[in-house]
Amino acid sequence: MESNHLFPCPYCKASNSMDAETCRACGAPLDDLIEDETAPPEPKFTVVQKAPKPKPRPQPKDDSSDLRALAEQASDLTDTVMYTYSVAWRTAAEAGAIAISALIIGMVAGAFGQAFWGVFGGLIVGVVVGLTAKPLWGSLLGAPAGTLVGLLVSALLWAIQAPAFLPLLVMTVGAVIGARVRALPQNRRRMNTWEKARPFVGAVGGLVVGSVGVAIGWGFSALVGAVFGA
Repeated sequence: MESNHLFPCPYCKASNSMDAETCRACGAPLDDLIEDETAPPEPKFTVVQKAPKPKPRPQPKDDSSDLRALAEQASDLTDTVMYTYSVAWRTAAEAGAIAISALIIGMVAGAFGQAFWGVFGGLIVGVVVGLTAKPLWGSLLGAPAGTLVGLLVSALLWAIQAPAFLPLLVMTVGAVIGARVRALPQNRRRMNTWEKARPFVGAVGGLVVGSVGVAIGWGFSALVGAVFGA
């Protein structure tokens, strides 16, 4: 007895019973097709997607921190400019002091035939001025004032016919004392490169200017001797 359930042939569309192995009309095999149709359906799964995490809202920008940083940079720049300005003027004042003092000592030494003491005095004055920190006018006037005071004392020594080197030594000591009067305290460990180099630069400057002064003093002495000796 044929089953009441009919199955259409996929090739000729003829109706066949569910237990037929081949199509009764075209003879096509039906076993695999019947098994596929009668097989239980595969379970279906529903994919549930997680809701995306909400993105954090951007925080409002703090303008006060930018303004504070800008103010700090402006303050640092101002400090740097003022320091450079101060160092430039003080260096010019120290150079002037070394030049005046070394030139006076060198000229006097050259005039009296004491070239060594003229060059040595200029060297010492340059080192001492380079080691000393003073206000602007103190740096400019200290060593020359001390040199002039030493020159006045030296005149008395020449009057009593003291050794020729002694008046020059007194002038050098006067320049050193004048340079050190009212000097400002310094922390050698916290000095920058220029502060540490100042004594060496001053020594070179004093040596050169002292030598020039010796040459000028010697030439002046020779000129006077040639004029009045004739």
